[in-house]
Amino acid sequence: METINLTLKRLKNRVVTLEGNIIPRLDANATAMYARIMPLSADNRVRITLEAEYVLLSKELKLRSNEMINLRHEIDNLDLELERKRLKR
Repeated sequence: METINLTLKRLKNRVVTLEGNIIPRLDANATAMYARIMPLSADNRVRITLEAEYVLLSKELKLRSNEMINLRHEIDNLDLELERKRLKR
């Protein structure tokens, strides 16, 4: 049970970091970049560069969001496993 508790703590800490820092920062950066891209003409070199950066930033945001979802599923599964072990006692 000690291993499960340690794993749960580690996973929950990662979720807190993702929710409280990483995802909001990525989202704010993507929103700001989108606002910079929109007024530029389609053939503008700066726009093309910013769009490429925006794509990378959006992919990173999606990856971190998916990571958080997967962590929550893993936390739920470990909570259930921990509860089963407690009931067996």
